[in-house]
Amino acid sequence: MTNLTYRLLAVDIPPKGITDGSVVCLSREKADDYRKESKMISDERSRYKSWSNLKKHMNDLLCDSLKDKISYFYTSYHEVHNAYGRATINYCKKEMVAFSWVEMYKQEQEVSQLYQEGKKVSYGELEKGKWMPECKLCDADFINSLTIYLKTDIATSLNSDNYLLRVFAYMDRRVGKRTLIKIKDDVEKLPDWVKQFYRIRCEADGIIFPPKRITDESVVLLSSDKNTIHNMKLNPKPFEMIKRGIKTIELRLLDEKRRKIKPGDVIIFTNTEDGRTIRTTVLKLHVFDTFQQLYDTLPLLKCGYTSKDVASASASDMMEYYSEEEQRKYGVVGIEITNDLQIILQSSGV
Repeated sequence: MTNLTYRLLAVDIPPKGITDGSVVCLSREKADDYRKESKMISDERSRYKSWSNLKKHMNDLLCDSLKDKISYFYTSYHEVHNAYGRATINYCKKEMVAFSWVEMYKQEQEVSQLYQEGKKVSYGELEKGKWMPECKLCDADFINSLTIYLKTDIATSLNSDNYLLRVFAYMDRRVGKRTLIKIKDDVEKLPDWVKQFYRIRCEADGIIFPPKRITDESVVLLSSDKNTIHNMKLNPKPFEMIKRGIKTIELRLLDEKRRKIKPGDVIIFTNTEDGRTIRTTVLKLHVFDTFQQLYDTLPLLKCGYTSKDVASASASDMMEYYSEEEQRKYGVVGIEITNDLQIILQSSGV
């Protein structure tokens, strides 16, 4: 039996010939069930004959707005035991998420460690509660999810505990704008690695969501005279993105002026071209030593980038405004804001 034979099965006592470092089956019945499942998956794979054919099926399901932007990649390392491999989902030629055979070994080591500690656990429990939310998945998880997706209806995929099925569905041409808008609240509860694909699809289809509804009590708090008002200038493009609720994080140097800002304060942005203003409220401050750290952490689609340029986004873009010396001296900050006008309109039911 290979390592794959033990996946998704509960841990109990090791059968004869299995070392302590192996993941073991709870019972012969469980092993028989898994063999049936493995045969089913194998039959399903053979239906598509090759990765290129499987990839073609997935590409055919991509929505028009993401054609030639989303791509699926898979390769198998034949020199590695069991020919494990690596898979990725790419957006504009940039890897958004990766699945490696290394994760399979990490999964097995984790289950083995729990077994040695006397804890009974199943792969299914860990996958649903930890590995799936944290995207600690291997290439086999990716391939299996693809084959399952191709025989699962859209409604089931959009609500699946297998987050990969949801990701595939978000980019599927069979999912329309009404459905995307309808599932927004459910998507907000999901891990960031899943939500990024939903945001990419919505932006590609021109779907723009206003900030979340804020209660009347919150509006009073955010508009309180006790909160300091700050003034900043903005170029026309980021000004319009904040006005429309697309850009919700403003990137700045954490200099003396920005160190005075705190959550609840008001920032009035002035358009450098025509003098128009937007009143916003500070929700949170994200502080980092450098813009590189900020770019590695914050969702760039909220920082002023779009689906057309996020793939080429780089911390060096900020060098146009702030030098490395200034970054080292002051640090940097992502100022999370919300447009006060939209808050008032929502609270008024407009």
